[in-house]
Amino acid sequence: MRIVILPTGDLAYNSGSVIYIKNLFKFLIQRGHQIYMIAKCMPKDIPEEYQGNIVVVESMIFHPIVDDRKIEKTQYYNMILDVLTTIKDLYLQFGKIDLIYAQYASINGFIASIVKNILDIPICLSVFGRDVNIGYNIDKLNRYMIFESIKNATCITVVNDYLKKKIDEIYEGTEQYVIPMPVDNEVMLCNDRFKFSQKDNTINIAVVASCFTTEKGIEIVLSAISYLIEKYNFHVYIAGQDDDDDLRNYRRIISFVEEKKMENNVTFLGYLSRRSVGKLLYSVDFLVDARMVGNFSSVILEALFCECMIFTSDISAHASLLERNTEFLFKNGDPLSLVKKIETYIEDKDYQNRCKRIIKNWKNKYWDYYSEDSCFNKVFEVFERCVKKENENRTS
Repeated sequence: MRIVILPTGDLAYNSGSVIYIKNLFKFLIQRGHQIYMIAKCMPKDIPEEYQGNIVVVESMIFHPIVDDRKIEKTQYYNMILDVLTTIKDLYLQFGKIDLIYAQYASINGFIASIVKNILDIPICLSVFGRDVNIGYNIDKLNRYMIFESIKNATCITVVNDYLKKKIDEIYEGTEQYVIPMPVDNEVMLCNDRFKFSQKDNTINIAVVASCFTTEKGIEIVLSAISYLIEKYNFHVYIAGQDDDDDLRNYRRIISFVEEKKMENNVTFLGYLSRRSVGKLLYSVDFLVDARMVGNFSSVILEALFCECMIFTSDISAHASLLERNTEFLFKNGDPLSLVKKIETYIEDKDYQNRCKRIIKNWKNKYWDYYSEDSCFNKVFEVFERCVKKENENRTS
C-alpha cells in the first residue's frame, strides 16, 4: 500500500504522538509498504535507510495544535499550500496514493480532507486528545479545521472510548476504531541504572514531559514535594525541554523552584533518548504525572511496563488506563491530594506491596494488548477498511 503520512510537524520533538508515528512509519516500511512522511525537519533518530521516505516541508507548523503562543494565519496558509503541493507532486510521481494518514483532527486533517475531495484519496485520521480537548476551544479557525477533519475522514482511530464520545459530540457519523497507543519497546531495552549523586536515603522522583506547558502539571508535582521536603529527603528529576524558543515555560518553572527554595531538590535532565527514559524509570522510586487534560501520558504506559511505581492525576484517560485503581490516582490539580498519596506510600509497607502487586498483574494482563505489533496491525487493518470503503463508494 502507498501511504502519505501527515504527522506532528517537528519529528525531533519526542512527544508521545511523535514517538508513535515514527515507530508506525518504520513498522509499515519494514512490512513492505511504500510510505512517505511529510515533516518540518529530518529527525535524528530515524535510521538512514528510512530518511529517503521523509519529505521535508519547512513551513509546517511544529505541532498541529498550538495553544500557548500565537500562530499567524499566514503560517497556516503557507503550510496548507506547501503540503498540498507536496502531496500533489507525490501523486503525479506515482500516479496513485492509496491513503492519507493524518495525525490529529486539526490543520493536518483539514489538509487531508481537501486532498480527499479533490483527488478522491481516502483518509484515516488519528485522534490522541489534544485536538478535541484543547484545539477545539482555541479559536474559530481551529474549531472549523477540526470539524472538517472529522466530518471528511473515511475512518478515525482513537486511543480510548472517552475520545470516541468526544468526537461524536462534534460530528456524529464517521466510523471510529479504538486502538490503544502502544508501549515503545526502546524504553525497555535499557540495561543500566542512573547513578544518583544524592544520599542513599534520598527518595528519587521522575517527572517526564515532552514540553513544559502548564497543562503538564509540573508545578503541581513540585508544590506537593515542597510540603514534604522538611519531613523526607526528596529529589525530583525533570526530563524534557521547553519547546518555546524564548524558554518562557522553563523560566516559569525555575521561578517556581526558586520561590519554594527547592534549588537543591530539583535537577533538570533536559532531553533524554528513549533508552535513557527507560534507565530513569528503572532507577527512581516513583514517577509522577500530573497532566491536567488530554490523553494519558505515554510515559505512564512505559513506567508500568518497567514496573515503576506511579502517581497520576485522575483525569479520565489515566483512570481508565489504570482500571480506576485509586492507589495510583490523585485529584487533578490538587497538590495536597498528591501529598497524601506519597506519604501513605512511604509510610505503609502493605500499601507499597499492594501497589507493586497491582502493577505486576497489570503488566502481565496487558503485555500483548499494548505491544507494537498488536496495535500497529490493528491500525493497518483500519487502513485497509478505509481503502475498501472508498472503493465501494466509488462503484455505488
